[in-house]
Amino acid sequence: PGAPRQPRLLVWLGSALVAASAFGAWWFGWRGREHVIPCAHPSALVWQGDSLWISDWHDQAIYRMSRTPLGLRMRKRHHLKGSHIMGMAMAGDVLFVVDSWSRQIQRRRLDDQLSLERAWPSPGPSPSALCFDGKYLWSVDKDRRLLYQHALDERLTVLNSYPLGHAPIGLSLRKGCFWTVDEGPRTFHLLRATQQTVAGAFGLAELDVVSAPLSSFAWRGNSLWLGFDGLGRLIERPRWRLGRR
Repeated sequence: PGAPRQPRLLVWLGSALVAASAFGAWWFGWRGREHVIPCAHPSALVWQGDSLWISDWHDQAIYRMSRTPLGLRMRKRHHLKGSHIMGMAMAGDVLFVVDSWSRQIQRRRLDDQLSLERAWPSPGPSPSALCFDGKYLWSVDKDRRLLYQHALDERLTVLNSYPLGHAPIGLSLRKGCFWTVDEGPRTFHLLRATQQTVAGAFGLAELDVVSAPLSSFAWRGNSLWLGFDGLGRLIERPRWRLGRR
């Protein structure tokens, strides 16, 4: 004899609910996600494998987060009293940070205290971001609107400088090309790897209705991660959501 109609209906409804949940997770993941973080003033983001490092200028701290299926989880909070970290770059077993108050580029060990190893004067008066490409360290200055190429030597020698047509608040490397963002119109600029000239300008339409200032960003694969000053969450969006400007 066949199964009672009511249990069959319950089985069907249960299967439909599971399918709908899976589709919903895929749909929202495909379009992007939001991630709660333990700070509200993220000023720099940098990935190290599955770990995301977040600096918060207000807390004068750097947070090490790990990505899990349930979201971001805090692993460690490093308090750096008196700091105002605006940029970070991972270079092997050290972390480079740029402090806009002291106008320094600092090299720190990846220990429990993020111990300071060395500090150099920044080449410009308003350092606003850092990036490491595997060989050179790169920094940007918001006021001078310049991108600097540094050798990883004892003087952190500036090898070249390249003009930018905007006030950059971030610098991130993706597929061998640099990305920066203009803090005013929130326009993302793609720079040619060889000449460091702008190859394209892009925007994210939904940012036009976000009142909080865009304060940090980083690429991870095909996902763009965004931080806002005053918001305790990060926005993750896929590359295809960016439109040309």
